Amino acid sequence: MKQVHALHVAAHPDIYAPITDDTAITTWFAAHCDATGTKILTAQDGDQIIGFAILKLSPQHTHTPLHHPQRTGVIDLICVHSDHQRRGVAGRLMTHAQTLAIDAGATELTASVAAFNTPSAHLMAQCGLRPLTTRLRKAL
Repeated sequence: MKQVHALHVAAHPDIYAPITDDTAITTWFAAHCDATGTKILTAQDGDQIIGFAILKLSPQHTHTPLHHPQRTGVIDLICVHSDHQRRGVAGRLMTHAQTLAIDAGATELTASVAAFNTPSAHLMAQCGLRPLTTRLRKAL
């Protein structure tokens, strides 16, 4: 997670703060993952965790009267240690997340990808996710 976050800090230091306190990040991560409908998937090499994905499942809802009811599986975070990247680990995590989402009755799988994170965008495209909207930003 630190490696992925460092990419965000490098691309947008005006938004992302460097991780300086492992205890604070551990506490945040634990609380973040403890939410209802959250599933943590891990990839392991022996007893070492080499990657993980966080899948959040929304309750079924209708955004407006103009939408069909949906239950969304959200890839909240996916990380693979740099020593194990480009070996299919993230793809297997995505496949497992999709299976869990389908089993939970999800009608769609979504993910947010930072514009600068081309490896993540490529992974999501390989897994069949397509752009739905574009969120634009201007720092003030």
